Amino acid sequence: MYVHSMNLSIKWYIFFILCSFVVKNSFSQQQYENKKIKFIESVTEYSTLEEFLSRPIYKDKIVYIDLWGTTCLPCLREFKYMNTLKKKLKNYDISFLFICQNTQGDTNNEWKRKWKSIVNKYQLEGTHIYTYLKPPDKFVHEKIDFEYMKKNINEPLGYGIPRYLIAKGGKILIYNAYKPSDVFKLTHQIDSLNLF
Repeated sequence: MYVHSMNLSIKWYIFFILCSFVVKNSFSQQQYENKKIKFIESVTEYSTLEEFLSRPIYKDKIVYIDLWGTTCLPCLREFKYMNTLKKKLKNYDISFLFICQNTQGDTNNEWKRKWKSIVNKYQLEGTHIYTYLKPPDKFVHEKIDFEYMKKNINEPLGYGIPRYLIAKGGKILIYNAYKPSDVFKLTHQIDSLNLF
């Protein structure tokens, strides 16, 4: 009986140690993710995207902006190239801004959970903003509207997603940047701006 009880105690001790290890590692992983991934669920204090880009954290930095949606398969396909892109651009002073556009027109928490789940799945390091298309969220559409796209990018139907932009100093410089899978073209595009 004493041996059986001792074996049971040892099993519980091992179980306790393993649980502690798992909890400690998941907490460490969560801390790591929090440092690399920042979620912003509301941008109501900013009236435009360019106003947001004028924040001190983006001062003198190039900002690569990814406009995407949770149900956009081409958007999701591009995410697998993000780590390669970041490695290629590691010597650039560049920040990544991801703007998820919800077409549902409500503040449904299920869609926000899906948004965060996708970001964490692909480990998309950078700042993440959640916006609404219906009704149009002026944060994005004040500057990136159909008229602008028709006039400046020769796209008569406006813009779709995925869409990539490059900004610096609070100004959007390129409204039709190359996608992450076109890493060499994108690097050349950034170099051609002579921003350094």
